[in-house]
Parts: sequence; structure tokens; C-alpha cells
Amino acid sequence: MAIPNTRGSWTLDGAINQRWDDAGLDTTIKLEWPAADRLIDKYQALNDGFARPTPPGPYVVYEKSIPVVMAHMSGHTAAQREDQLQQILVAFRIHAKSTAAESAKSICIRLAKEVAEAFDPNTAPWEMTDDKIVIVKRGPDFHAREDDDEWVWVLQYDVLIDAEYLQA
Repeated sequence: MAIPNTRGSWTLDGAINQRWDDAGLDTTIKLEWPAADRLIDKYQALNDGFARPTPPGPYVVYEKSIPVVMAHMSGHTAAQREDQLQQILVAFRIHAKSTAAESAKSICIRLAKEVAEAFDPNTAPWEMTDDKIVIVKRGPDFHAREDDDEWVWVLQYDVLIDAEYLQA
């Protein structure tokens, strides 16, 4: 009997981080920060779930929904295994504050375009090492004012994953 490889939605985290790195978005975001803060390791341009401590300039937080199992599949390869089709909603939240030269909303729009281009399912595949992304669909985006000079822009993606669930 083969020992199963443990699977979880962390394979999607790996794909998101790889796509982010490949697109050079850390540099894009950090160029918006004051020069003195760009090399400080405690601040991240991309944050999983929440940003603590809050970065000095614009930053992005991504969140994943609880996976919804759409189907189970077995026997489709020579190996005895079961796969799950999992649907996961991924939301990227671009946060920005107004500067002397530009409004927070304008910064959010500009950076949202960069993130959307990097994660465009038609031009930039999200590569996974263990599981397989079946399809990525971009959902609607929206924005909200967080404070007088703070805005957030939200990009949504519906991701369908073929995840290995059980190996016999």
C-alpha cells in the first residue's frame, strides 16, 4: 500500500505565491513605499489573511474561502486513488492610503490592474506542484472606503482544483 501524500488548500497558497513572485509584484508594491521601509523584513507586500504589522505603503492581503467539494473521482489512473474537485474563492484586497501626490482610490486602481494582470487566468497560468488547477475564473471586483484617506480594492477569483484526496 502506498503512503498517501497529504493534500490541502496550501497547494493553492504555493501557486499564489509563485505567481506573485513570477510577476515581480513585491517590487511593484514596495516601490510605492518610502525608500527607508523597502528593505525592512517585517513588512510584506503580500499578506495571507491579514497584514500585521501594517506595511508603510500600499499592500495586498489575500484570503481563501473554505473549499467546497464539487465531486469525487476515482479510478481514472492506474494508481488506486481518489481525487476531489474543490472550488475555492480567492480574494485579493489591495489597501492604500492617500499621498500628497495621489488619492488612495487612484493608487488602489493602479495596483489592482497590476495584480489582475499578473493573475489573469487567460495569460498567466497558476502553476501547482502537487494538485492541478482545472480552471480559474475572474469574478467581479469592487472597492470600499476604509477611512477618510484609505481605500481597498477587491479582486475575486473562482478556482477549481483537482486535488488528490486519498491514495490506497
